[in-house]
Amino acid sequence: MKIPKKLQTGDMVAIISPSFAGPNIFHDRYAAGCKQLEAAFGVCPISMKHTFITPKKSTKHPELRAQDLMDAFKNPDVKAIIASIG
Repeated sequence: MKIPKKLQTGDMVAIISPSFAGPNIFHDRYAAGCKQLEAAFGVCPISMKHTFITPKKSTKHPELRAQDLMDAFKNPDVKAIIASIG
């Protein structure tokens, strides 16, 4: 088993929406959550490419949500992955 390193101030954290296109609908809550991550933990949240797709597109194209997860894993600058909802 590989144990991840503790997050440090300034680390990049990928935000994905693997289950529901909530950030598209609740944009203000999403933004507030990202600000809280920055303030409380000092990390830099980044939205993945399809975080804000519409619920209709999200339902019809689950491969886009999966691609965000894979892209986050492939990015060496991403130190953690957080699901926005689901």
